[in-house]
Amino acid sequence: MTTPTDAGNIDDVKKAKQLTSLTEKGDVAELRDLLRGKAFRRFFWNLLSDCGIYNTVMREDPYQMAFAEGTRNVGLKLINKLDQANPDAMIQMHTEFKRKA
Repeated sequence: MTTPTDAGNIDDVKKAKQLTSLTEKGDVAELRDLLRGKAFRRFFWNLLSDCGIYNTVMREDPYQMAFAEGTRNVGLKLINKLDQANPDAMIQMHTEFKRKA
């Protein structure tokens, strides 16, 4: 169990930032390793497609539109992580898995 961070304590805030930075660097390194596998790249590509990153979120129902934008936002966050891990991975996946029209 972690101890709570006292936002008024500068040392606590610095420690929390360092821990977050280390965790994010570890996540990026793990993603970089996973992207070496074609099966994972296919999975990631399909996940991004399901997020509708290239689709419009415009809907008549504001709740459906909010849901669509939330789903799209997850996809955009995944692309950000992907870019941190391997800037060329998106192009590689597009070349490998883009469906022919």
